[in-house]
Amino acid sequence: AMGCRSSKSHAMSPVPVGTVTARLVDEAAISARLELAEEPDPTTAGIHKRVACKYGFQCYQRSSAHLERFAHPGDRNYRNGLVVFPESSGPEFQTLRQLFNYFDTDETGHQTHAEF
Repeated sequence: AMGCRSSKSHAMSPVPVGTVTARLVDEAAISARLELAEEPDPTTAGIHKRVACKYGFQCYQRSSAHLERFAHPGDRNYRNGLVVFPESSGPEFQTLRQLFNYFDTDETGHQTHAEF
């Protein structure tokens, strides 16, 4: 019938309310975005940027190699300017505190007028 979809569609699995999911992208696109992000920026000079894990909160991998390579929601360095997101995705937050921490790049516990 017209308009019916197969049960094997590419729909994403259900996600808890309040989270944003990252879409799958190819490795080349992530590498290109990471290379662009490594360009000099006076506010993050000398800081290593990591690619955000495409699974976000739903990630089950706990190997040290994976955790070192990819940034996850809740990581201390999961902050604006330190994480490179695959194109068409962005940060995930489950709490307002995580949102605040993401934008509190200098970890002062305060937002400046410019950050607000």
